[in-house]
Amino acid sequence: MATSTTLAVNKTLYRTLPYDPVKDFAPIALVAAVPFALVVNPKIPVRTLAEFIAYARSKPGLSYGSAGNGSPQRLGAEMLRTAAGIDIRHIPYRGSMPAMLDVIAGHIPFMVVDLQPALQQIRDGKLRVLAVTTAKRIAASPDIPTLAAGGLKGFELVAWQGVVAPAGTPRAIVDQLARQIATLFADPATQAKLTAMALEPLTWSTPDSFTAYIRSEVDRWADIVKTSGATPE
Repeated sequence: MATSTTLAVNKTLYRTLPYDPVKDFAPIALVAAVPFALVVNPKIPVRTLAEFIAYARSKPGLSYGSAGNGSPQRLGAEMLRTAAGIDIRHIPYRGSMPAMLDVIAGHIPFMVVDLQPALQQIRDGKLRVLAVTTAKRIAASPDIPTLAAGGLKGFELVAWQGVVAPAGTPRAIVDQLARQIATLFADPATQAKLTAMALEPLTWSTPDSFTAYIRSEVDRWADIVKTSGATPE
């Protein structure tokens, strides 16, 4: 299993890598998209994206947490900073869970978090979710609006997960695995399990389209990394 961080973000984030995301793997299939969400401590007096932006503008230097300097959570918050025109200050953590726990505790007011580990905290009222970062509302929580619909037109941040093999794996094996994965992920039961975990099933890829997608994602994330100013820790 490989992620957008491993195969796309790191290419720009690090000056050197011990692997080449494009040349060293044989892509097999995309399997799931990972949505993120803008969450705040429930004591923060905001309930909509517009209220949050107004609040952030009234408090320059508002701090936020992330899973680390080059993490999608950091990059998502920096995309939000640029799109909303707000002044925010990054506090890196060693993982999204410690950062999320500090939002719950009120030590930091907000963060952009991967929705999967945050969903139960949101349902329990320990976090307040303002919007998701996907282009459309997600199946796991269709009541949560998107950042794009909230006023940040065109905003989209989605990480992804996929299956790869070592470069040089015989094409017959790659194709066989791709067919088996496609059958598995076309099963409504599998899709229901992913949806319950706040993941979006992806069933459209082939080995060739996944290869092209990785190349395009390297370029897309390069722009995001450069704009954010993120550096490896």
